[in-house]
Amino acid sequence: MRVSKSLRWILYIVGGFIAVLLLILILLSIIRIPIDLSSQRGMVASAASLALGRTVNIDDKIEVSTSLRPVFSLEGLRISNPKNFEEGDFLKMKTAEIRVHVLPLLMGKIKVSKFSIKGITVTLLENKQGAVNWSSQTPVKGKSEAPPKPRPSNKETQLKLTSDSLVLTKLVIEDIVVNYHRPGMVESMQFKIDECTGTMLPGKPFILSMKGKLLNEPYVTEIEIGSLQELVEKSRSRMEIITEIAKTRFNFAGTLNLAKATQSLHLKTSVTGDHLDSLNGLLRLDLPPLKSYKAAAELSMRRDRIELTDFAIQVGKSQLTGMMTADKSGSKPEVTVELNSPLIQLNDFDVGEWSPEKNDAKQSLAKEGRGKKSEAVRTGELLSSVVLAKFNVRMDVKAEKVISGNDELGSGVLTATLKNGRFSVDPVRLNIPGGSFFLAASLKPDIKVPEASVWA
Repeated sequence: MRVSKSLRWILYIVGGFIAVLLLILILLSIIRIPIDLSSQRGMVASAASLALGRTVNIDDKIEVSTSLRPVFSLEGLRISNPKNFEEGDFLKMKTAEIRVHVLPLLMGKIKVSKFSIKGITVTLLENKQGAVNWSSQTPVKGKSEAPPKPRPSNKETQLKLTSDSLVLTKLVIEDIVVNYHRPGMVESMQFKIDECTGTMLPGKPFILSMKGKLLNEPYVTEIEIGSLQELVEKSRSRMEIITEIAKTRFNFAGTLNLAKATQSLHLKTSVTGDHLDSLNGLLRLDLPPLKSYKAAAELSMRRDRIELTDFAIQVGKSQLTGMMTADKSGSKPEVTVELNSPLIQLNDFDVGEWSPEKNDAKQSLAKEGRGKKSEAVRTGELLSSVVLAKFNVRMDVKAEKVISGNDELGSGVLTATLKNGRFSVDPVRLNIPGGSFFLAASLKPDIKVPEASVWA
């Protein structure tokens, strides 16, 4: 059967059109053609503002490079604070670039091969009503919500993405500045992140790695988020954070609610280190040089109350367990500590020539050790009247066994209080072979008129 001449021409035209279309698609997939969309900044910003529920501005250019893996780039992005906050920007970003796959979009999936940002400033604010500018959710007035209990610690089921609807192969953010301010703060807190990298792959947690400096101390932080979708939509998710700073390792794990980050929090926490005094520069205190220490607890925090349960401290072979509460609702924090110990080895608390009171020699050594820095770290005296007057403390310690080296001293009970700047030991009872020993003491440090007394 012969095909008519007109039909052959139609087939030639259709075949040629398909060939040209395929050739164009092949060229577009190989050759990137930049298209300037800066004239559409207003439309893009309006669409973003509608999606986020707050004003978005793009001050500079928008550009897209065509291919099967197009590259979108923009400069000068600004996202404003939500309502009920002072005017200003929540986020400023210098440049951003995102590379996506086109074909997965046809199946309703978003696959990003690389998302990079350079130069970003984030300003975190809390207002008097307890709302925060980084979340669209607001606290419910008159409703007291207990901190969420941590879920079972099966990491395989908690920290993984459940689908491949959103995949991020590589995230790179450089030069990050974060400012935080809440009512009552004289100055905003600021910290810098030099670089943040991350990945979000199917069946894996959303992983972030950060490094930077906090109060001139370099740090490295690893963050694992169980569900980015839950974090974006509900401002909460299962999270684990590991930070190493000042030769100390901090670990936090639990459910984080970003909408109420300053309202309620329940985390499993731990701190480990080889030398406690390595934290001097970070905490601005002169801490004793205790070695091989570890502390762990479940942290529950509300606005005016902090609780540490399943509290465990270990210094060398000495162990202490118990609980601690801190109530900040009054004029000064009220702290209560209850500890029990199966064993206290006094040699673990040998601090050498360290003293809780500063002196000129210690200050000169501190300055010599940090001579390369622009200014020396100013540390505070643990027993200074200024430090002791900031809070009240009651501490009860029961020791089942107290030893010094190989010598067994017996058992003991210690009750210590700190109130209105006065430190009292009331009493110390040490049960020694053949009898008991009691001691009570009171101390109120003051540069001009110090007070001290001892009863045995």
